[in-house]
Amino acid sequence: MLIFYLFGAQAEFERNLTRARTQVGIQAARARGRKGGRPKALNKDEQALAVQLL
Repeated sequence: MLIFYLFGAQAEFERNLTRARTQVGIQAARARGRKGGRPKALNKDEQALAVQLL
């Protein structure tokens, strides 16, 4: 039983480290001007045309 608690605690610790590193990386990317996420499929003109066609 103790082994399972130790493995669980180690897994939680690793998860927290990974999460903290990810947050630091995202903040560094934002400081460099990177936004992240998927790019828009349509620009504003294409979007307006699609609305007109509807």
